[in-house]
Amino acid sequence: GLMPATDITLAVSCLNTYVISGTAIGLSITRARTPLVLTEPGGGGQDVSINADGTFALANRIPVGRSYTVTVKSAPGNPDMTCTITGGSGIMPNSDINSVNASCQRARGKFAYMGRFPNAVVGASIAADGTLSTTESVTLDYLPQSIAVDPSARFLYLGPGFSQIGTGISSFRINPGTGQLAQIGSKTSTTSGINFIAVEPQGRFLFASNLYGGPGSFGSISVYAIDALTGQLSEVPGSPFDSSNNPYGIAFDATGRYVYTTGDRVRAFSINQTTGALTELAASPVANSAGAQRLFGTPDGRFIYVRGQTGITPYLKGFRIQPDGALQEFAISVDPADFDVQAAVDPKGRYIVFFRNGGGFPSQMKVSVYAISAADGTLSRAPSPDWIYGYPPYPIPAAFDPSGSWLFVMQAPGTLGQVWGTASFQVGGGTNPLALINGSAYDIGDGRVIAVR
Repeated sequence: GLMPATDITLAVSCLNTYVISGTAIGLSITRARTPLVLTEPGGGGQDVSINADGTFALANRIPVGRSYTVTVKSAPGNPDMTCTITGGSGIMPNSDINSVNASCQRARGKFAYMGRFPNAVVGASIAADGTLSTTESVTLDYLPQSIAVDPSARFLYLGPGFSQIGTGISSFRINPGTGQLAQIGSKTSTTSGINFIAVEPQGRFLFASNLYGGPGSFGSISVYAIDALTGQLSEVPGSPFDSSNNPYGIAFDATGRYVYTTGDRVRAFSINQTTGALTELAASPVANSAGAQRLFGTPDGRFIYVRGQTGITPYLKGFRIQPDGALQEFAISVDPADFDVQAAVDPKGRYIVFFRNGGGFPSQMKVSVYAISAADGTLSRAPSPDWIYGYPPYPIPAAFDPSGSWLFVMQAPGTLGQVWGTASFQVGGGTNPLALINGSAYDIGDGRVIAVR
């Protein structure tokens, strides 16, 4: 104020100020992901950007006794995620707070992509109730039998079957709003006979397991670098890498340091984090994996399940991924009548769903659900749809949406007596893991592969 003609006595009141901190979990590690941004508006509006799981702290200090509220200013994108805050509001105590938790998960899938016979990929939007409706059909010059979406959900890749050598891998950019596909350049040539394709967790490389290639041309893995901006593929030096005897399935650890594939046995490779080149681990081939055919990894990169066969007897084995990439077998119990060569793993790590061909025409498919123990990876039978009508003359394609809300199963019963369609299941929990949504399946014709964005 203005100084009067007298002395002034000032009163000074001081309050301690403290920091708000906490832990973030569930963030995707893909290199294209945009960060989670948190704010506490009353503390000066200083934000914190969080790029990975772990601890965080807001820069502004909050006075004792003042109310605080931590909120999500912007959720992560590429891929889209939703985040919830717990412990983020209250009255500031006379100490720091470190109990705010930000938990993130993938947003519900918006679009499904299905390769079908004869030569096309069909795009479909996913409604709020899990049903599908066609948005486009893109004609191809080959029958697509392998499919992959990169972790950022920006690019889609389609590959031919091993019988279509020389056809090449098609690359597409996905419009995030409409789901429409735009082809990226020309096809990437392949000469080794693709069985399966997959993108590693950070979205840097695409892997293809091949019928041929490698010394003696007994089987190989091709590795392609993915351009982060365009999605274009380029084969890395040294590819294809020898993996022996017609490898099929592909699985990764959580961070993309190791890749596993099946053939005569399970084989394990380290991935050069700069070049993508593969080096087989000393503990490969993996013990007790003779006759391995396919493998399925959990989304947290901790467990792998291997479907194999010795003679005429099928088996299913579980392996834990060790810090050095080695696999350690653990005991699991699954009824052989429940599984065949195809399965789908819930992106939340709750369930693995097996599909079995009933044989004949018309036929049935068996849908069997097993709960995955988060503690040790062991499996326990959960309530299942069991036998449903359909026509699975070959392995049954299926895919969860990224949030684990829906499961889409191809070769399910169609309308008007057609037995080629895609069934939608709502994924719940407890006593009802799967609930069939569309009894008359969404018809796209003879579907061979499916992926969900």
